[in-house]
Amino acid sequence: MARTAISPDRVRRLAELASVLALHLLRLRAEAGVARRLTADQVRAALQDGSQPVPAPPPWRVVALGSQAGTEDVRRRLDLWDAITRRYGWHRPLLTDLSGTIFAVLAEPGRDTAESGTMPWLRHVLTRARAHDRTLYAAAGGPAHSPADLLRSRTEASELASLVESGGLAPGTVLLEDAWDAVVVERARKAVGTDPLGGPLPALRAHDEKHGTSYLPTLAAWLDHYGDPKGAAQALAVHPNTLRHRLRRMNEVTAVDLSTPQKRLALRLQLTALEPRP
Repeated sequence: MARTAISPDRVRRLAELASVLALHLLRLRAEAGVARRLTADQVRAALQDGSQPVPAPPPWRVVALGSQAGTEDVRRRLDLWDAITRRYGWHRPLLTDLSGTIFAVLAEPGRDTAESGTMPWLRHVLTRARAHDRTLYAAAGGPAHSPADLLRSRTEASELASLVESGGLAPGTVLLEDAWDAVVVERARKAVGTDPLGGPLPALRAHDEKHGTSYLPTLAAWLDHYGDPKGAAQALAVHPNTLRHRLRRMNEVTAVDLSTPQKRLALRLQLTALEPRP
């Protein structure tokens, strides 16, 4: 079958039409970019000091979005999460970057719903996205009912994200309600610091370093399984008699007073601060 050549006039008209369409698409892209930057600036201001209202009614929830393999610059990570959220129906995502972290402000529905821009929706989106990239995570602070609460929710989201990045929490969807204990312990660990304030730990640590003993991990296991020699021994992968022998030898090095809940708590917090991060 013979092919009919396209006339020069038609080629010219098609080229003109393509130019018009290209300009239209560029205009739409520019307008979308401006709208996204305005939204990001507004959300950033709301999360920094509450100087701007969030373009959505309360209550809200601030979520840190990231990847454990996050080596890309913040702009590329923001583009990634913008593409992911839009792909699953959030046409005006409340996203911004702040101090190197990508944050989203989600609506906190009063009932379970799959509406875009809510926590149940994000959980579904992340499940789908993690099928392709297991390092992705969303760390959600507690609900916020006022602009001041947004700052608190952002802080909680950042703390959860740091725990995910350090390996203290598994990636995925992490809510403050499910990991509040990890946040409390991490705050205490930072407050205590690595210089023990009195007590038996300085002497025990020095003995471990000089003689190669394992008194610090032994004491930690004993406190974690207080009154349960078998459980503590299993945690250390030693025989219960070995555990008892270590406890006796520890008291020969220095007095280890575990007589009150307060002393046991203080010692465990000091030990947590000395333990290497994952």
